Amino acid sequence: MSRKHFSWLLFVTFIVAGLVLMMPGKTGKESSIEQTIFLPGAAAKVNDIEWLRLTSAGNHTIATLKREGPVWVVEEASA
Repeated sequence: MSRKHFSWLLFVTFIVAGLVLMMPGKTGKESSIEQTIFLPGAAAKVNDIEWLRLTSAGNHTIATLKREGPVWVVEEASA
């Protein structure tokens, strides 16, 4: 690459970088995605749950969680 072409490429790069830095941009905190509650009735019944089974497609058990006092324990898990 000749010195003349490199100088023009460097000049254009600085111009584009300057324009990008001056443009206002959205951050991840300003997302326009509407947030909703995943399980609306779960908050009222969360203390009544004794065990929870996670399954995949085809009713294959991924893990079974069981409450033992204030903590949850993995009773069964598949690899």
